[in-house]
Amino acid sequence: MSEDAIRETVVSWLSDQGNDAQLGFAGKLKAVYERIEAPNEIIKAIVDAVQLPVEADNESVISENEEYPGEDVVKVVNSKGESATLYKLADGRYMDRINRVFIYDGADTWTDTDEIIWSRAAEQ
Repeated sequence: MSEDAIRETVVSWLSDQGNDAQLGFAGKLKAVYERIEAPNEIIKAIVDAVQLPVEADNESVISENEEYPGEDVVKVVNSKGESATLYKLADGRYMDRINRVFIYDGADTWTDTDEIIWSRAAEQ
């Protein structure tokens, strides 16, 4: 399996999990990664897919007990009228089903990697 296929599979699986499951997985992945002296490309691809921030000395900068503001799942829209459903990741960022990553400002907007601002969708 290629690194890209591994990333895609992990992201697809992880995006279907709730916040608690994502946090649990990130914590277990952190523990595995810290114990591997020379992580192979498969482990690196999984860490990259989960987007677990890892420093050069294999120490994770994420804490299992760290809490992030915001709901686990939120529907948002942008100024072009596009909509998306976002799922909170273990590190507090959000991701949609097409693997766009969003940063939540803690109040009422999410910004994607293309710097497009999204806001909460109106309830129907």
